[in-house]
Order: sequence, then C-alpha cells, then structure tokens
Amino acid sequence: MKFFVLQIALFCFLSLSANPDLSQLEFYQTIASESAEEIEKALMLINEADATQSIYNSALLIKKASYLKVLKEKIELCKEGIKGLEASIEEHPENAEFRFIRLSIQENAPKILKYKLNLEEDKTFLLEKFSSLDADLQVIIKNYAKSSMILTSDDF
Repeated sequence: MKFFVLQIALFCFLSLSANPDLSQLEFYQTIASESAEEIEKALMLINEADATQSIYNSALLIKKASYLKVLKEKIELCKEGIKGLEASIEEHPENAEFRFIRLSIQENAPKILKYKLNLEEDKTFLLEKFSSLDADLQVIIKNYAKSSMILTSDDF
C-alpha cells in the first residue's frame, strides 16, 4: 500500500513540476474543436508567465464562454478573455500571431459583445507580415482563410 501511495505522490509531483506548455498546434486544434472538454484540458496546460501562452489562455476563455448556459456568465468570461487578449496585443503590437488570434476571435464574436473593431487593421497587418511568419502558422492562417469572410484565399 505504501508503495502505491508513493507512486501516486511521485506522479503528482512530476506532473506539477513538468508543467508542459500548450503547443501552437495543440492551441489551434483545440480552438477549432467543438469540445468544452478539450478546452478545459488545454487551459490546464497553459503557463501564463509566457506571452504566447497568455494569449492562448485568453482566446480559450472566450471560446469556453460559448459553452456556458447563463448569459451573464458567458459575457463575463468573454470580457475577461478580451481584456487579456487586448493586453497581450498592447504589450506585443508587432506579433502577427497575436493579431491573427484577435482577428479570428473578432470575426466570430457574437454581436452582443461589440468586439469587431480591429478586423481590417489586423487583416492588413497580417498580410504585410505573412511572408515572415513560420511555415506552420502560414498553413494555419491559409486554412482559416478558406472559411473566413475577412481573410480569403485570394489574399495570399
């Protein structure tokens, strides 16, 4: 019995100390999913001390809000996510991935939030910076453009 308890304690310690971050691919797969469970799992992997992880957290909070039943709770969680998203962009205004995340959130945000102010600005910024982005992010953006009304495949 003691050996079993020791194994559990060791597993918990290693799990907590390893603290793997959410990868870029995992983030985009999760945000595109329709699974509240996947969003919860992803949120648990995030280390908010890192700027990219922080913006992933904010975007996932906004997505999580879409699964809540109570309108007031949805709006509060969205506002929390938007606040974090905007803070990340204010701190890193030249980060094209952050602008892409905001563009995709704003394009899909419910009208009640009135959160669609930066669509054209972010589109222009993304198109200017597109060729300098890493190949994986370029593929993600091009795939998004296939279903977007703001970014289109013809833009690239």
